[in-house]
Amino acid sequence: MHARLQSQLEACFPQGTVPTGRWDDFLAAINASYFNADAERTALLQAIPDLLIRLDANGRILAVTFGTGDDYLRQQTLLPGQRIEESFLRDVAAEFTKALQQVLEGRPADPQEFNLGSVAIYEARFFPIKEGEAFAVIRNISARRGAEERLRETSSLQQSILDSTTDGILVMNLAGQVVSFNRRFAQMWGLREEKLAAKSESDLLEVVQSMLTNPAAFIDRVRELQTDLTAESCDLLRFLDGRIVERYSAPQIMDGLPIGRVWIFRDITERLMAEEALRAEEERFRLVTQATRDAIYDWNMESGTIWRSEGFIPIYGDAETIGTDNTWWEQQLHPDDRHRVSQSLAEALVRREQIWAQQYRFRRADKTYATLSDRGYLIYNENGQPHRMVGAIADISESKKLEAQYLQSQKMEAVGQLAGGVAHDFNNLLTVIIGNLSLLQLEGGSATDQAAATAECLKAAKRAANLTRQLLTFSRREKVMLKPIDLNEIVSEMTKMVQRLVGEHIQIQASVSPGNLMVRADAGMLEQLVMNLVVNARDAMPRGGRLQIQTEAVTLDAKVNHDLHPQARSGSFVHLKVSDNGTGISPENLKHIFEPFFTTKESGKGTGLGLATVFGIVRQHDGWIEVESELNQGTTMHVYLPRLAEAGTALVAVPKASQPLVGGAESILIAEDDEQVRLWMQHVLQRAGYKVHAVGTGQAAIEYFNRKQGKVDLLITDMIMPGGITGRDLKQMLSVSRPDLKYLYCSGYTEEQLMASGAEGDEALFLEKPLELDAFLQRIRERLDG
Repeated sequence: MHARLQSQLEACFPQGTVPTGRWDDFLAAINASYFNADAERTALLQAIPDLLIRLDANGRILAVTFGTGDDYLRQQTLLPGQRIEESFLRDVAAEFTKALQQVLEGRPADPQEFNLGSVAIYEARFFPIKEGEAFAVIRNISARRGAEERLRETSSLQQSILDSTTDGILVMNLAGQVVSFNRRFAQMWGLREEKLAAKSESDLLEVVQSMLTNPAAFIDRVRELQTDLTAESCDLLRFLDGRIVERYSAPQIMDGLPIGRVWIFRDITERLMAEEALRAEEERFRLVTQATRDAIYDWNMESGTIWRSEGFIPIYGDAETIGTDNTWWEQQLHPDDRHRVSQSLAEALVRREQIWAQQYRFRRADKTYATLSDRGYLIYNENGQPHRMVGAIADISESKKLEAQYLQSQKMEAVGQLAGGVAHDFNNLLTVIIGNLSLLQLEGGSATDQAAATAECLKAAKRAANLTRQLLTFSRREKVMLKPIDLNEIVSEMTKMVQRLVGEHIQIQASVSPGNLMVRADAGMLEQLVMNLVVNARDAMPRGGRLQIQTEAVTLDAKVNHDLHPQARSGSFVHLKVSDNGTGISPENLKHIFEPFFTTKESGKGTGLGLATVFGIVRQHDGWIEVESELNQGTTMHVYLPRLAEAGTALVAVPKASQPLVGGAESILIAEDDEQVRLWMQHVLQRAGYKVHAVGTGQAAIEYFNRKQGKVDLLITDMIMPGGITGRDLKQMLSVSRPDLKYLYCSGYTEEQLMASGAEGDEALFLEKPLELDAFLQRIRERLDG
């Protein structure tokens, strides 16, 4: 008898049998028992979070129990009698039917994974119930899959970190089995990764014994740690191949209990070798400090303390007050040098440079300043932070004085050579001017003769002005102004001057290309370029020789001409070639010739700035320079400058036909201390119709301006005047009552010098002497009308 039926029978009838006439009661009891059993089963099934579907062999739904764990499933409709392909599971009906047939035939069926809703992942498992029927259990496994993916990512990250470190890492459990290791550990011990995971502790110890100089000590330490599961350890291992490895071990703890041990192996061979080399270097450093006359220092950049050798005493002058920290050194720097030196050192540290060098002025104990050359070697710690700087300081005060004397003597030598030629040229020009003016004083001359004499005077005066401009260029007082210039004219004009500069023992051959070679350049800078190249060639021919200057127009293709001209660009260029047959330049020195202060000349004969200046001028004009040289054969300098697309016209004075003076009727105040210039300006302006008042000082100009109550249309003032009031001062004083007062500065100095003295740099407000009549009147008219 069924157990549930027997228990119900005994509950109703203790005697164990059903009395006659009580069968109705018995049947009611049986029904109650099975009803209770169904209720219990239904409650149990509803408490399960999964969706349970009872299916027949045809995939038809017999019964459905929606679980409690998934809101999406509970919102769906599944009705007894429906087939799977007629429900919301229609997309996976084929897979469900296949799995259903497998379990009904007694074969296992793989779980079916599928997506429902937006991103949810579900799993369906099938279990047979009885012949022709089975359960489909559907569960939401999104959270499980997410956890598995996160675990996989974490494991991958952990292994990547382990493999990226330079240390070898091994993890073993308490049973002596390998739990984890990284690639570096396998490489360090010469083990194949695929076989390492299967090795036990005893297998690894066998490998150790064949590689170490003292395997017994290694094994003894392992045994000690096996008896003390919470101990940490650190020691050195020496390999037979010369490697030295630092071994560190710590327990793996979980929930406060040791579950294994982590071993870390770090190859410190190179570090120990570096430390040994450093100790040797320190010993060598100690010996050097005793032998050199320079001041040696050792600066601990972490603590800020500095050790200085006894060589510092002669520099500073008082051993008792020499500081031992970096702050003292900074305080002794000249105020004008302190920021530059400190910033230079800071930048070197940021870039992690090894060498730092500077020159600066350093205050001695007697309050005077010495010029020092400081060169330090920077040392960084294992973290890349500045740790130490060891350096040497040399007192170069005397050499700086000698260098300044050499520079001055060389400049005076050049000026002296130019002075003779300039004086000769000026005498010729003065002869022309004086002679023609004398002719004008004679009576009886025709108007044609007088006009010719006047033209010759003007021509000679303009040549004198051009000569003055060349001198200003040589002294670097001429302003930089780019404009179309014919290189042929520059070379032609310079040829006569450079002949006097190089001397009679050198033959100059100048050959210029036909036509114009127009470039956009500053005339003064091109003249200086030619001058410096000529001087360099002259110095290479102390016993005389031949100097050739040539110009030509060239068209280059950067690809085709790359071998001959590595720096070439495609386009049209002007080529200036300066050649000599002098001593030539060695290959070792050739790569340094454009460096500032590099010179192969004997002491006192050169500064090393000539070719550096040439290089700078060429680069400033968007060109390049090439050098050919052989020892005892000579040198050729090739300068390439971009040629202007339009030839234009040469910048030479062209005689103009007499034209009416450009004038007006406005009131003009002139402040000019040179009487002849002042009278000429006054005469010219009055003839042009202006009302002019001219004075010789700034104070006189102020007094006149006040008397006229500011009724002046234009102020023309020299920049440098006696009496303490400059042209700029005068303009500012008069502008207080007349902010709209128009003005023009006038000076024999260049605009660049006037800007240095505080004047505005507006070219339109500046008249440069010597003044030409037409240009002078035109500029005044433009200023008044502007």
